[in-house]
Amino acid sequence: ARLNGSGSYFSTPDAAANNSSEDVFIAAWYAADDWTSGADEYVVGKYEGPGIDGIAYGITIGATGLMAFYTASDGTTGTQDFTASSTAVPFSDGEMGGIAAAFDDSANEVTFYTTTDPSLTPSASVTWTQLGTVQTHSTSIYSTPGSRLRVGAWYWSSAPGGEITGIVERAYGMASADPTAAPTWDFNPAD
Repeated sequence: ARLNGSGSYFSTPDAAANNSSEDVFIAAWYAADDWTSGADEYVVGKYEGPGIDGIAYGITIGATGLMAFYTASDGTTGTQDFTASSTAVPFSDGEMGGIAAAFDDSANEVTFYTTTDPSLTPSASVTWTQLGTVQTHSTSIYSTPGSRLRVGAWYWSSAPGGEITGIVERAYGMASADPTAAPTWDFNPAD
């Protein structure tokens, strides 16, 4: 699905399947028009407010091409934590690639991954390559945010922001840091 960076994104209501209070693995197949656009792009996650304490988790691509994972322990900006990868995403502008973050709550660590496998590869069969080094991330996930799961933007003060410019082929997540586990939610525009 092409997202143009100007109010185009996908969302689904808050549900048990897209909430987690501990470990989480989030993946997306994304072709950024510009991987180092100079702006933070919110690829997939739960980030909404103010007023509903709706920040839970997600992945972004930063202004310089670093992937980042975010959480907020109570759903507010006061407890949010962004942890960036130590290495930039290796894809060229316009190139489709899989990006992912695995958060291990008990170890307080996030591991970033990339893949060149096709987006419709079954989750248990994707070959993920670690991106840089494992990073410390000590803020837990707010498990009941009430916010929508969004692909392509965050939502704040009744307006989208952090919109991506590019193509998203798929995104999925699971309440496990194991990338081979079965997804609990799966966004597939081809469905």
